[in-house]
Amino acid sequence: MSATYVVFARSKAQQPLTRIGTVTVKEGSSVEDSVTKEHGEDWIELVAIPDTAMDWAIGEGDDS
Repeated sequence: MSATYVVFARSKAQQPLTRIGTVTVKEGSSVEDSVTKEHGEDWIELVAIPDTAMDWAIGEGDDS
């Protein structure tokens, strides 16, 4: 089993978090390791949110 995470990052404090992609993490694997392997470590902030926790108001996932 695996889980998909939506990944956001920024490289400078004054920048907003920006969606940079998704990562699928296999059960038993580290989310941190999987995200940094895919997107690198050249960020001041790197956030991974389970896609099942995302509630889109407008845009992706919007059923309208």
